[in-house]
Amino acid sequence: MTMIGKTAASTLARQVRDAIRDTASTFTIPGVQVAWSCDGVVDHLEHGTIGAGRPAPVTADTRFPLASVTKVFTATLAMQLVGDGTLDLDAPIGDTLPPGRCREVLGDVTLRHLLTHTSGLEDDPAETEGRRGSPGQYLRLCTRERLFAPGEHFSYANAGYVAVGHLIEAASGESWADAVQAYLLDPIEVRGGFFLSEPLPPGLMADGHVRRPDGEIAGLPPSPGEGRAWAPCCGLALNAQGLLALVRLHLADGRTPLGFPLLDAALAREMRAPAVPVPDPTFADAWGLGWAVLRSGSSPVPDGRWFGHDGDDAGWTARVRASADGEFAIAMLASCVPVDEEWGRLVGALQELGVDVGQASPPALPARTVPIDPAVAGGYENGGGRLWVVPDEGGYALTDGRERVPLRAAGPDRCVGVPGEPGDVPFLVGFLRDDDGAVGHLFQRGRVSRRVAA
Repeated sequence: MTMIGKTAASTLARQVRDAIRDTASTFTIPGVQVAWSCDGVVDHLEHGTIGAGRPAPVTADTRFPLASVTKVFTATLAMQLVGDGTLDLDAPIGDTLPPGRCREVLGDVTLRHLLTHTSGLEDDPAETEGRRGSPGQYLRLCTRERLFAPGEHFSYANAGYVAVGHLIEAASGESWADAVQAYLLDPIEVRGGFFLSEPLPPGLMADGHVRRPDGEIAGLPPSPGEGRAWAPCCGLALNAQGLLALVRLHLADGRTPLGFPLLDAALAREMRAPAVPVPDPTFADAWGLGWAVLRSGSSPVPDGRWFGHDGDDAGWTARVRASADGEFAIAMLASCVPVDEEWGRLVGALQELGVDVGQASPPALPARTVPIDPAVAGGYENGGGRLWVVPDEGGYALTDGRERVPLRAAGPDRCVGVPGEPGDVPFLVGFLRDDDGAVGHLFQRGRVSRRVAA
């Protein structure tokens, strides 16, 4: 393990450093980086190797795919363009879209809708081949019906950030990757790896791994990736220090370490402020213009507010959190999925020191069993994913055709899914009714699915 500390650290900063170092030393995942700031002191550590069975150690220069945390970089660049007047947060985007179906479907959607996941777009309507071209080509070829009218609901949508990537490319005249590097990463002295559009040098990026249900960790073979169209959603690879550098830019209200105003201060604050509520607190409490907003009940932070984002991809995990008062921020990158146990231990060690990191928590199981309204039964669809609520041993279960998860009523139009596999955590399932009272949508794990069959 490599550790870099500051000799003038405050007592809390030293305690945090020791807690993170001691906790990370117990991790059995192949490789991990952690970077953090506490009371103005910035530290980082690296642990493990770049791949199972590969002796090369993870160093400060090793890159890890950020998965969905890439979206925060895309959102930040979009807000830079808003700040200089190139993009408009609240103007319909129809005229900037490629000709075809996407103009009809997305014509009245705004950049604000896209950044806050309230556009009504499906999460991903495309097959893999649909992601091979540019973001604009993806929108032209893959846009289908909306799930709901813009602004009506929150539904996390990867396709929405493909649209943001297209707006960036159309406004800047450059590819998303070139624009992110030139206008955002270069000013904060970070070098990105854009692995969906160009291969990284051998040995620079950590290998991906998966933890199987029996606990065994297996390496994953290299894959061709999702394609350039998907890059604004999940196509950036960095080290943990680079991710922390973006967080510190936001905590400094858009100013670089040298004091240069890279992002308008009011827009930086708006990005991390709650803009729309998320109906499932097990996913987030609210969403800003790019950041998830989470609360921590015992935190000294005003209103207990934190902001952050999670990313989980095929073999890699990213976690980032920052307190609204700027006193603490942490970024963890790991070459394995899932790593909920390791992240939980790290958060627990910090909580023992009074650093109550904002977290979404699984729902409590209902104290008693009550009937579920039969009106919720039926099929629901979001992009290529379909779910069914079906009768199950006197009650109901949620299934995707492979796994069946029993549901327990937790209130009007709210249930808790109770998985049967060891290590799986309960999750909230909600039902959204139309104006006529009929069940029109299902909400689970941050995403809305439209009812398509009774």
